[in-house]
Amino acid sequence: MSVKRPLLWVIIFLLAYQILVLALIHAGDIEPQDYSQKALCIIDYWKTHAWSQHHFVPIFVHDSSAIAYLSHPPLSYYSLFGFNSVFGFKSYYVFNSTLVAVSAFFIYLTICLLTLKHAKTETSPYAWIGMILYLTAYPILSYQFFNYHPDIFVLPFLIISQYIFLKLLIKERYRSVKYIFLIGLFLAIMSYSSWFGVVFNFMIILIAFVNLRKGYKLFPYIIIAAVVAGSITMLIYGQYGLAGGWKTVIYYFKDTFLRESPFYGHLKQSGFEIVTQMIKRLGVLFVALAVLVFYSFMAKKRKFIFTKNGYKYLILSLIPILIYSILLVHYFQNPFASLYFVPPLVICISVWLEKLFKASDARPALVKIVGLIVLTNLSLFLFF
Repeated sequence: MSVKRPLLWVIIFLLAYQILVLALIHAGDIEPQDYSQKALCIIDYWKTHAWSQHHFVPIFVHDSSAIAYLSHPPLSYYSLFGFNSVFGFKSYYVFNSTLVAVSAFFIYLTICLLTLKHAKTETSPYAWIGMILYLTAYPILSYQFFNYHPDIFVLPFLIISQYIFLKLLIKERYRSVKYIFLIGLFLAIMSYSSWFGVVFNFMIILIAFVNLRKGYKLFPYIIIAAVVAGSITMLIYGQYGLAGGWKTVIYYFKDTFLRESPFYGHLKQSGFEIVTQMIKRLGVLFVALAVLVFYSFMAKKRKFIFTKNGYKYLILSLIPILIYSILLVHYFQNPFASLYFVPPLVICISVWLEKLFKASDARPALVKIVGLIVLTNLSLFLFF
């Protein structure tokens, strides 16, 4: 399909979608989750007190006492505070919708990359499908739009980091200053936003180490990821130590990790809860992908073998999530954890559709499948 400036049309669509969703939010009565209320409390405290007063540590008021919130890195709260201060907003909905648009844009680019489409000059119907599936996925509508949390804020930067690193692996431009800078930058943003960033840094180090047997092309990225993870972690510890005391912060981090780790509590109960949450919020996407996989192996002449680039993406996207869910198994019971699985699921569905329904005579079936997925997700969001 030949369209002039295809990315411009993607951006126009995302802006229109943002306006529509914000209009619906304004017309509706949204009740944020407790963790979202805490984010607003932190921002409100900073508005009435100098945010440098407590060494830029997130503070909220509980029973008339100012309490330091040390559970997560602080960048998500800085970003919301800065955005609202500049534009005068009082909630996080506009900021969230911007982050959703950025996420969807890089979902589009990732699918173009995996289906060998040049995003700047070629329109990819399957990248459009992936972007629309992402925007209408139940977890995105429920959490990335309507709630705010460091582990929600980090999602677009995770998607961007995966896209940049995947593009680096495909193009093999290992010594490019641009890629070195961009990967270092987004690893730092992720690490200062969420503890998931540290896990993703570890994933980059692991991939680079595995590739050492083929040469030292990825060796600089071991150094970058290690330096970023170590320096950002020490920065957070330094900030929080100044506000809460050095030993206190160490004990707080240790107790928090142990409480959420596999070494504490009932693993079977937590595991069952995680599976239940995933089925409730991602069941439509899981079923859609399973049907496509089954069909590809049953239909003659439609066998589909995932490409090497596809496997690289799956490793980049799924392994860090699995590591994070094991390390913090009790924490991963939070419903918003399902957000992390949305990008790999919609990208896999889109790539699989591209392989199965590339022929023009298959387009009517393609439209029906995508329409059914979108309508089912929207129905779940609106009525359940």
